[in-house]
Order: sequence, then C-alpha cells, then structure tokens
Amino acid sequence: MVAGGGVAVDRIVGVGCTAQWSGTVAAAADGAPLRPAVIWMDSRGSSVMKRQAGGAVNVLGYDVRKLQRWIRLTGGAPGHSGKDPLAHILWIRESEPDVYRATFKFLEPVDWLNQRLSGRFAASHDSIVLHWVTDNRRIGDIDYDPTLLRMAGLDRSKLPDLVPSATVMGQLRSEAADELGLPAGLPVATGTGDVHSAAIGSGAVTDFAAHLYIGTSSWISCHVPFKKTDIMRNVASIPAALPGKYLVADEHETAGACLTFLVRNVLFGDDALGRLAAARLKDNVPHGTEVLETDGEAGKLLDLFQGADTVIVIDACVSGARPGTVQRIDACVTHMPRWLGSASSHAIGLGESVELARALGQMPKRLIIYAVEGASFALGAPLSRQVVAALDTLPAQIGADLAQGAA
Repeated sequence: MVAGGGVAVDRIVGVGCTAQWSGTVAAAADGAPLRPAVIWMDSRGSSVMKRQAGGAVNVLGYDVRKLQRWIRLTGGAPGHSGKDPLAHILWIRESEPDVYRATFKFLEPVDWLNQRLSGRFAASHDSIVLHWVTDNRRIGDIDYDPTLLRMAGLDRSKLPDLVPSATVMGQLRSEAADELGLPAGLPVATGTGDVHSAAIGSGAVTDFAAHLYIGTSSWISCHVPFKKTDIMRNVASIPAALPGKYLVADEHETAGACLTFLVRNVLFGDDALGRLAAARLKDNVPHGTEVLETDGEAGKLLDLFQGADTVIVIDACVSGARPGTVQRIDACVTHMPRWLGSASSHAIGLGESVELARALGQMPKRLIIYAVEGASFALGAPLSRQVVAALDTLPAQIGADLAQGAA
C-alpha cells in the first residue's frame, strides 16, 4: 500500500500483524526459523498428544485429573487431533530432536512476525491460549502455570514471555523498517490470530454483540466479560485480543468447507464440471486407470499424487477467458497461473496444491490440468451451455493424453 501510494508513510503511526492461529515456528536465538512452520492443519502430533493427555483413569481419552485442571484454568483442553501448538512442539521434540534442542523459542506465527519486526520474543495473552499452559481465570493477570507446564510436558524456557493483549511490545527495527519502507522506531503492537482478528474486524467488539464468520471454518461468537466453559455443548470463553475481555470459542472445524462441498457437489452450477466429466470417463479409460472424484478440497490432491505416473485433473475455473474455453496446462513444465489459486487464508487452491507438491518433490511424472472457464456458479444453477459444449470435447482430449502416457 505504501509502494502503491495508497497510504502516505507519515500517516503510519504503528505496526501490527495478524496471521493464522494455532501454528508453530521453531526459532533460533536470532529469530531465524529452524524448519518450515507447522500450521493448524498439521496433525502429525496426534499420537504423541493422545499419550500426553492420557493417564491412569481416562474419560474420552483424557486423564481425569489433567482434564479437570485444564478446563478449570484454561477454559478448554488440547485436542487429540494434534493440531494445537502444544502437539506441534511435542511432535518436533519426538521426531526432530536436533531441531528441538536448537530451538530458542517456539512461537505462534503472529508472534514470530512481531519478533522479526521488533526483535523481541513475546506472546500475548490471546495468542498463547492454544498451548494450554496458562492460567486464564483472571483476565488481567494471565501467566504460565507450573502444573500445566508439567502436564503438557513443555519446557518453560523454550516458550516466550507473556505480555497483555493489545499492548506495544517494542519498536520497529531498522532492518525491518528498511525492508518495509517505513520509519524505524514505530511502535509494534501485539498481533492477533485469525479468529480474534475476525471478531474485531466484524465490528462486534462490545460484550454480547455477536458475529457470524464463514470461511474454511465457521462460527458464531461474541465477546463476554467472564471465563466460562460448557463441556456438554463444547463452548468456552478464552482470552480475547481486546483488553479485559474473553471471546466465545466453539466447535467449528471445517463448517465453511462443508458449505463449499454442498455448493460444488449438490447445488452445482458450473462447479459440477469435474463430477460430470468423471462420470463420462469411468467406462472410457484404459485398463488400470482410476477415475476419482474429490470433494472440492484441492489440498487433498497431494495424497492422490503419491505413486502416480500420470495424473489428469479436470476443474472449472475463472481466468477471464471466454466461457467454455478449455485450457490445457502441463504442470510439469510450467508453473501454475495465479487464477488457479485460492482466496482463502486457510484452504489452498488447485494451483497452490500443485506448487506445494513441486516444492516437496511429490509431483507425479506427468500432471495435466484441464481448466474449463465457467459461466455460472450461482446456487442451484444448471451447467451453462458453454461448459456443456466443452464437456463434450474433453473425453477425446483426455484419451489422447492417457494414450500418450501409456506409450
């Protein structure tokens, strides 16, 4: 925005960040990351988290005494899914011991960004919540609890110091200022995770003013002046990014993605292209060729790439071309166009999935993408005539690609 002239530098009075919540950056003493960040979708820590949460007498996989203390002090408990930062850290300790030993501090992504800006290793009362090691009962006096740290198996020395939410944690370092084109010394404020940012961005910042969020996840939430947990309904209040307030948190997982599935697979429009093409191809492909349908989540393609020689992906797209245009992309020889990406901060699109597979060395030997320009994605709309015409041409084109791959 500064480079484009949208905001004058002399009008900027401070710097703050937002980022995906529930991630983990293993940072060295100089702040440099020691490995790629572990994000909220990463569940490799599930097994170690289940072992850590269990005990002699268990309820739903949790040691009774541990569960009671977690809920009483924090408002909740680490999930068995392994997606919380607590599980990330335990997994790194078990699976990458050299990285664990070299780590100076484990930080949420937003806190790591602030470290790069200010040079200070710190977490706010709201960003640290999903480590499940803080006593959150007094909103103005949140701190690590020694018993929770022992229960979790975490080393306090590898966790950042805590500062209150919405406070100035330092000043903009000259190196960061030069890179951003900003004056050095600007105040750097504690950042917020995406859940808290959505609450503030909705404008519902007074007590009991509710907001509805729909993205990859979905929830109804509001700020409240008290800490409370309803274990029967899986609802709790956790420290908010607004000073002196708690934020209602409830089970949401992938509710927004489920809505996307409904739109793409039930309400259709031109998003039905992939399913209809698969139906036509099932009985017209060479022996040994699998025809698979996905639920619209492009990130799952990486699993389908494993061990495959030739993969052909068919999807509707919006590139700005004439509706019905068929664009054939050889993904092994060219990078993905930006219009095959996702606008979501959580989910990844087709283009991003392919580039991730490329970076991880998980590309199949041949990957061909047929992107058909859609005309209508309205709820309940039928397949547009332009896409119907394009659909008729796909079997022959794909048959030629499969024959080439088999040759």
